[in-house]
Amino acid sequence: MTRESSYQLRLEGDTLWVGFNARRPAQGHQIVLDAMQELDLLIESGQLLGGQGVLKIDGPQSISVAYALAHRLAHRYEAIAILDPKLGRPGFKAYIVTIVNGSTQYTVGQVLEFPHQLPYGNLLKVVLCGPPRVGKSCFREALKQAIHQQADAPYPYS
Repeated sequence: MTRESSYQLRLEGDTLWVGFNARRPAQGHQIVLDAMQELDLLIESGQLLGGQGVLKIDGPQSISVAYALAHRLAHRYEAIAILDPKLGRPGFKAYIVTIVNGSTQYTVGQVLEFPHQLPYGNLLKVVLCGPPRVGKSCFREALKQAIHQQADAPYPYS
């Protein structure tokens, strides 16, 4: 019987999608171990080959996972760029170059913007308001957990 990983990685083109598995919560050390195991599977299967150009990393990650991914990926690509959801114009995703491996095309701190079409159309924004102690925080947490249970659901950043 295989164990479901607490951290998930998926490579699509030049983007490595990363994220926590809400159905398999774990402590930080186990999440790092699971992330490295998932990364090893991508490398061993030939999906993550490395090469020229920039690898974009998109999705939520803890600092410890980010360090471990950076260590393992730094020498494989010309540059590594991490999503910053607070940057970028409407219709674009912005990534900050954090690692450069002998490139003259990329510099650390450079912001790269890529066109982005939202898979869900216009995302709905919800505001919860009301008097103190009526359950706003509990409702928000339950809603967040329900969203995490949906396959390919967007990650709520707030």
